[in-house]
Amino acid sequence: MKDFHLKALSDIKLWTWAAAVLPVVAIICLLLTRIFGTDTVFDIIVIAVGTVIFGISVVWWWWVMYTVSQITAMLSKASTNIEHVQDDLTNIRKDLDTEDDRIREWRNEIDN
Repeated sequence: MKDFHLKALSDIKLWTWAAAVLPVVAIICLLLTRIFGTDTVFDIIVIAVGTVIFGISVVWWWWVMYTVSQITAMLSKASTNIEHVQDDLTNIRKDLDTEDDRIREWRNEIDN
């Protein structure tokens, strides 16, 4: 069941990327075809190379956006965890100060 879940997540990511990239690449392909036409082999090569380069740039752009969002989420989680650690250390310090006061009182009682 876990393998199915991981495969489903992988498939969802793939289809999300395809839904974001393929329409934009198709539009640029149509635009380049309209601009250059398909009269010569050179025109077809220009269209193919332009479409591939544009497709790579779109994929890279979405990858950067995804990576930045993941890094931001990770930093936010780390910041929250650091705040919890700071709160715990403050509580420990208070507990130790209270314990020190008790020890001082106990020593004073013994000395008197």
